[in-house]
Amino acid sequence: QRLAQARTRGLQVFHTIEMKKAKTAILSEITDRRFSLRSDRDIHADLTLRGKVLSLLLSYTTQWLRIGLEVLFGEPIVCDIPKKAAPAKIKGKQTKKNQED
Repeated sequence: QRLAQARTRGLQVFHTIEMKKAKTAILSEITDRRFSLRSDRDIHADLTLRGKVLSLLLSYTTQWLRIGLEVLFGEPIVCDIPKKAAPAKIKGKQTKKNQED
């Protein structure tokens, strides 16, 4: 129920006049090519860049990241990853427990 309330509030904030102004300003920057992704950087091949993006995403509390993505994409995100297994899989590390499974 709390997640549903947070999702509803997130949608309300996302559709405010202030957010519409911010989205319009960002879109204008992108359209005018003042804000873009560098074409010389490949996130799949550049391990440093990939690590920075992953670190940025993982710096958010899981519930806030989930709510933000649900609001942005307009659909619920179903999470059925066991909580104990998730950190090891995300970081790409093998723990003793994961090796036994």
